[in-house]
Amino acid sequence: MGTVSSRPPEDATKTEENTFAGASVGNDQPEFSLSNAVLLAHKFTERHPLFRWRGEQNIVQEMGNRAAKHMFLVDFSDLSGESKCRIVLSVLPAHASLLVAATAASLNTYKLKSLLVSLRHPFLFPILDVEYAKHPGGLLVVQPLAPAGSLKDLLHRKASPCAPYATKYTMRRSGGGLSRSLVRRYARHVLEALLALRAIGIVCDHVKTSNVLVDAGVARVSDVFNSVLAIDRDPRLDDLTLPLEAVGVPIDQLLFGHFLYELALGRELQAVAPSPADIAAMPLDVADVLRVLFAKPTSSAQPSTTLDTLRTMPLFATSGPANDDLVLPALETHLDASMKSLVRVSMAAKEARRKANIELFVTKEAARAAAAAATDAAEGKPLPRPTNPRQLHRAKSLAATDKPMRRAAYRKQHSSATVVGA
Repeated sequence: MGTVSSRPPEDATKTEENTFAGASVGNDQPEFSLSNAVLLAHKFTERHPLFRWRGEQNIVQEMGNRAAKHMFLVDFSDLSGESKCRIVLSVLPAHASLLVAATAASLNTYKLKSLLVSLRHPFLFPILDVEYAKHPGGLLVVQPLAPAGSLKDLLHRKASPCAPYATKYTMRRSGGGLSRSLVRRYARHVLEALLALRAIGIVCDHVKTSNVLVDAGVARVSDVFNSVLAIDRDPRLDDLTLPLEAVGVPIDQLLFGHFLYELALGRELQAVAPSPADIAAMPLDVADVLRVLFAKPTSSAQPSTTLDTLRTMPLFATSGPANDDLVLPALETHLDASMKSLVRVSMAAKEARRKANIELFVTKEAARAAAAAATDAAEGKPLPRPTNPRQLHRAKSLAATDKPMRRAAYRKQHSSATVVGA
């Protein structure tokens, strides 16, 4: 179940960077099978008389795109036994969580439940219950079922949110982006959710349209437990976010940019930043926000923008009668010392992993640039100069180790010239 620390959470905050830097989460862990997930979910419902298990009808096959996460639908009944609604049990392996790895010796269901259930805000989807089972090493999270589905379902005009993720989002192309008024409304809801989480020290790195549920016309960020548990995000996004993360753009800001882009155009952003053609196809106020979100910081010490500054931009400005619905309440969550300690450990572990990923990305980019420079030199092309000082330093270091290859290329070039001359 990951690396077990014998220290309490307060001490773990001092060593989390050493514990997690460069760690690969879950790669050396046993597979958390569906049978283990079913066993954990079924036992959970047996201990809660208001939950009713219905055998195979409970299992939701591939509703999400995380392979190790299993989801179950169960009935929620009142005291008379009458079914009132359905809820979702999400079961995932505990070893996928850096927070569990850092605090395994002291973490228990009560501590985890106290933190996650307390995250209450109009634009956060509520967490009803949590269970941490050290054996077989599973985490179970209970949330309501949103019948309207997610914003991704809305974009793809899908009426069945419980359908398999791969088929409902890839069989047909999206019907296009949402109207400007809906983009503004839903994006502002998500922006306020991210700011509320920031206010208590949580950086949400799992923002995407499939994780934002529509509830009575309100967009509510779901699966916040992924961020709190320090579960790694989809690695396919790394190539799209790491170039700007490496120069200081916060991850939640970048993901919010990807989210806003998809709302506006109806398709995922498959590049580091929107193209000029994409920007030109959007309403001006949406385009202005995206330019700010994907702009590189003017200095490493101070980012060029923050999520909070977006509130004053025309798309989100609350002045005027048309924007009265965006005068929003404050976060209802108040964390005690134990909860704050867990948040600090989680965020420190994620930051260590993020730095390791950035370091790996920068190293690969420098190696790629050095290899390209060596090829150009062998072909007699002028060498490009890296503009980033850090990349320049790494390129020089890698180029210094590449002298044998360059000498061989030089000898080959001159030997061929000699033969031609002869």
